[in-house]
This record gives sequence, C-alpha cells and structure tokens, in this order.
Amino acid sequence: MIITMEILFCLMQKKYPIQAEHLLKSHMPADEIRIYEEGMELPSGTLVLIDSWENFSNAAPEENICFLICAPAALGSSSRMHGFSYAVLAEGIPPAEVQIFLLELCNRLRRWDARFAEEIFRHGNYREVMAEGREFLDYEYSIIDQNMVNLYSTPGYLTFIGGKEMERMPSELIQALMLQPEFHAVAKLGTPFYYYDETNDIQLLCKNLFLEGQYYARIVMYIGERGAEVSEGIKELLDLFGRHMEHLIRYTIAPESRHTGDQLHYLFRALAEEKQPDPAYCASVLASSGWNRTDTYAVIKLRFYEDRGWDSQLDTALPYLVRELEGEWPGSCAIIFDASILWLVNTSVSGGRSGWEKLRQKAAFFVRDHVCHAGVSPLFRDFFMIPDSVRTADAALEIGLRKHPEFWYYLFDDYRLDYMMEKISSGISPAFLRHPAIKILEDWDREKGTELSATLEAYLGNNLNMTAAAEKLYIHRTTFCRRMNQIRRLTGLNMSDRDTVLTLLLSYRMLSDYSADGEDGRK
Repeated sequence: MIITMEILFCLMQKKYPIQAEHLLKSHMPADEIRIYEEGMELPSGTLVLIDSWENFSNAAPEENICFLICAPAALGSSSRMHGFSYAVLAEGIPPAEVQIFLLELCNRLRRWDARFAEEIFRHGNYREVMAEGREFLDYEYSIIDQNMVNLYSTPGYLTFIGGKEMERMPSELIQALMLQPEFHAVAKLGTPFYYYDETNDIQLLCKNLFLEGQYYARIVMYIGERGAEVSEGIKELLDLFGRHMEHLIRYTIAPESRHTGDQLHYLFRALAEEKQPDPAYCASVLASSGWNRTDTYAVIKLRFYEDRGWDSQLDTALPYLVRELEGEWPGSCAIIFDASILWLVNTSVSGGRSGWEKLRQKAAFFVRDHVCHAGVSPLFRDFFMIPDSVRTADAALEIGLRKHPEFWYYLFDDYRLDYMMEKISSGISPAFLRHPAIKILEDWDREKGTELSATLEAYLGNNLNMTAAAEKLYIHRTTFCRRMNQIRRLTGLNMSDRDTVLTLLLSYRMLSDYSADGEDGRK
C-alpha cells in the first residue's frame, strides 16, 4: 500500500492533535520519516520532523517533501509558509517520540493491508474480513450489494436505520432509494463520495465496489449530520478498504454465490443468447431446480422508458428489480439482458393455467408501477425453445409499441398475424406480393368510378357471406351479387379455392397495414 501524508495526519490526530495542515499536492507519499538536521539530503516522499518553528525557517521548500513542526507556531502573518507542505502540532512533542509513533503507525497500516490479502487468499469468513475496516476507519459503516442485501454492518450502523439485524434493507427504505435520482447517479463513481440519505437524515461517505467493471455493492459510512465532511486521509483509507473489498467479492463472495439458482440463471442467459449448452449440464441444472424440460414456460421482456431517466439508473435499479420479480413469483428466473430484464416463468411449478393468469395480472401491475413496457411470449412446453420465446417477446414489444404506444403490456398472441405479415413482406414491396386481381379491380374502379375492390374486400372480411357484406356496405344484396359477378368476369377468381382466398385476405391486410403506417402499398 502507499501510505500518504493525509493518512498519517488523520490517524495521528487521536494522539497528537494538529494545529494546522497545508499540503501543496494530494496523495503525497510518506516513504520515509526523518528528524531534521541542517544540511541533510531529503529524498522525495519524506516526512521531515522539526522540533521548532525557528528550525523550520532554515529549511528549503521541496515539491515532494512535507514538514511536521512538532511544536505550536503562530502562522497567521508568516510568509515563510508559501511553497511548503507542512503540518503543525497543537502541543510541543519531542520529534523522536513522534517519529517512533509514526513508524509504528506505518507498520500497523502495512500489517492491516497484508491481513486483507491473507484472509482473502485463504477464503476466510467474509464478514470477519469486512469487520477489519474498523481498525482504522473509526466510523460506523455497512456494505450493501446491488440486490440491497446487507453483506455486513457494524453494530453501531444498524442504530441509524432501525437498530435491528437484517439480511436485507427494509423494503420501504429500498423503495425510497429507488425514487431518488441521486442514488442512481452516483453508481458509476469510482472514488469515495458524499451522499445525504434523506430517508434517515444522515450524511454518508460512500465507496462503490465493482466486479468486472459492473456496479456490485456500496460501502456506506455514517459521518454525521447533513453537510458533515471528513479529512482526505479518511477518504484514502476508505478507498483502500474498498479496493480490498472488491478483491474479497471477486475471490470469495462471488464464487460462493454460484449456487444452483445461479446455474439456472446462467443456463437461461446462454439460451437467450442462442448458445447451445451441453444437454447433460442442462438436465442436471433443471433437475437441481426442481424443473423439467417439458414444463410449461413463458418469457416476459421488460424494457424501461428511456425518457424517464432510467438509462442513468439501470446499474442500480435492474439488479434490485430482478430480485423483486423472483421474490414476487417463486418458480421464475430473471436476468438483466441488454439494458432490459428477461423473466422466465415456469407455470408448471407455480399454479398452472390459473397461476399464469394471476401472474399476468401481477406483471401488468409491475409494469405500471415501475414505468416500463412488457412483451410476453406465448406459453411453450420445451425449455430449449427459450431462444424462440425471447424473440417472440421482443417482437411483441416492437410491434405493440409501434401500433399501440399507449399500452404498457403486449402479448405476442395479440400480434402474431402482424409479425407474420412483416415477415411475408420483408424485403419485397407489397405491390409485388398482392394478388394481381386487386390491381385489376382498382384500375377498373379508377376508370369507371365503381367500388369493386371494396366489394371484394368486404366479401372476404365477412367470411364470404354476401348478405353480411352487403349490409356492411349499406347496399342491397342484389346489387352486391351483380358486383361479385362482374368481379369474376374481370378477374376469373375462383372463390372456392382456399389458397386464393388466403392470398386475397393477406393482400388486403398487407395493404391496410402499409396504409396505416403512412405508406401507400397500392401504388
């Protein structure tokens, strides 16, 4: 570790109060601690102890040298202080005594630093390792992961948030934090920062912890009332402690958390990404989870409103919401996927068809409460059909948002035909895909002022029932029959042929869709 002047000064305050402190640069290393002698050479990174103000007056300023005056001094009117990094003790202490204290303090810091590495290497109890911070961080603190699980709290910290031992933060506190933009905005900060907790009315010094570059947890340290601040040395100690906690998470907590449930999450993600996991591994994971390949499943994709500020909050909000979904509905598995959430539900272990209907109602409320959209796949009975189910949930979202942006919740079952039409017309103009008879009728209508194309469309739309179609067009049935006879003479259509009828239905539907989207597919 690098022991800095700021760290030494903040820690020595308990025994030797400091009257004044002035450092020309931050993070100045304290590699050596020497007692001043006139004419001595001072290497960079030296803390020089001087017994009096008078002897300090003979010293020459150096950029990476700091002087500790071991006796009080009147500093207000002196211009000698310009160009120096220095600190002044509030009481006169022999430099030799101060040197012994500081050297022992440096040894303790190095042993503290090494102890973290040793405990992490031998995979010691992670809570005991987290408690090691108390040796030099004389504040109450807690470490909360992205799922709002309380990994560790000092006994005193709990008094500020209810006073009870807890595995997870209280739900009302979580909800309050989720609604605070500031809580999410600081999730990308890599250095210690101040945060005012409005809910508990306390000032915190925080340090984010990252795993593989992603936000994983946060150290929150109580430092007093609103507006309270700490020395730079405390910030550096918290930063050092935080780096050790990141190693602890990487090598101890994260591996331990890879239990059966996490294997199910991994398998779900692999299939969603259209990978092909080993079948034997898949069978083992499903069996361990109490699931079967042929259970009934559905996939729900949740996408959050970009214009509601969620894009800056996803790192902190999505892990919490994933846990909430799984807690709300046992027999499900949720993962973060491309800034969205994919939620796999096994209805066979959670109530069957009636359970699925209840889940859809719950999901609708969730979507409303958390300001997002949801695309829902059809039910399917093969775990390995997850790639297709993810595509259907995504298609439901894309088509639903385009056709009904005022809705929040889109079932693929409601948009299946729309999806099929888009696939049919993909890459080819509708003018080439429509049945040629429609072009004949439209040309005739333009030339003669008739309505034969609309007549044929009404006939198809009313299940080939002339009476119903005539009523739809507000004309007499006899008039409608004459029009149909003329359509047959002009086009030669055989309306008893199923393929002809299907092609005509798809053609009119395609033209209607393109017209609704602002494109004239009849040209």
